[in-house]
Amino acid sequence: LKGKFVRAQAAKERKARKKVLTRYIPDVANAIAIMISASAEAAEPPSKRCKWGPGALSNGGKLWQVDPVFEGKLLEQVRNEDVQRSTIERKLSDFVERMDSEQALEHSMQNKEGLSETMHLVPTGPVHKFVPTVRHPTCAFRLLDTLCAGGFLPPGDVK
Repeated sequence: LKGKFVRAQAAKERKARKKVLTRYIPDVANAIAIMISASAEAAEPPSKRCKWGPGALSNGGKLWQVDPVFEGKLLEQVRNEDVQRSTIERKLSDFVERMDSEQALEHSMQNKEGLSETMHLVPTGPVHKFVPTVRHPTCAFRLLDTLCAGGFLPPGDVK
């Protein structure tokens, strides 16, 4: 019963987190669209305009690596109106959905509620001898002994 309440509470928290993220998607998409539009209209890309030096930035002048090819392609797409506010909003929504489904799958796997399927592979030979069962948290294997695997012998062995 306690586990049921814990799972219900976790599901409620995931749903609330998704709702909050979904609520902010339009504002975030708008802010990103304004920022990249301003960058596309500028004479130089943002990586060229940033100020370098030990006191220029709050992190002591260090800036993360910027891929100039990616930056150029993105700014060109913004200039050609291939990337718009609606595109960014759709991508953010897709990301929130994907993260929600990944978190739900991870949670179900941690609680051993994951997808499981019983699978039977029937040997076709007349003689069957099995090695000890190999067990894993996600599956179990009962393998045929190589010497008696349905009448098939390894090369060079004589029956």
